[in-house]
Amino acid sequence: MKGLFSALLLMVAVAGCAPAPEAPDAPAALTPEDEAAIRALIGQWDASWSDGDPTTTAPLYADDYVEMRVNAVVGREAAQEMISGFWDDYTYSDVTSTVMRIDGQGDLAYAWTEINNHYTAADGEPRIQRGNVLWVVKREDSGQWRFAAGGFQAASAPDTLGT
Repeated sequence: MKGLFSALLLMVAVAGCAPAPEAPDAPAALTPEDEAAIRALIGQWDASWSDGDPTTTAPLYADDYVEMRVNAVVGREAAQEMISGFWDDYTYSDVTSTVMRIDGQGDLAYAWTEINNHYTAADGEPRIQRGNVLWVVKREDSGQWRFAAGGFQAASAPDTLGT
């Protein structure tokens, strides 16, 4: 019995000395170049919305993009249809985003922006709507950052600017 106990004790001691399995490497933090590329993507989005051309906006979205809405919009083509619908109803003149935060690791990041949408509604009145956008962005195999998901939350009802 004493020999069995000694053998078990030796096995436990040896097992306790074994090196721990290596943890997978954590994804690298975003570089300043990554952050600059994400800011540029947001700037391209602002410019394309201000220009009112869905063919320049849609390529900024990943193929599997998800727009978080009451009825989610899934995919780049569906996003382009949604965007075209906005431009059928409104004429955007100036869309500006102020980046409040960018963070992430590896090929995935998020950006929080405060946005001001200047547009003219169907009634002909110029308006502005302010809000927040939360973007999820991903770096594709090509190295290009694209929007993977997004959601807008209005900070207030649209304000009439008057003429």
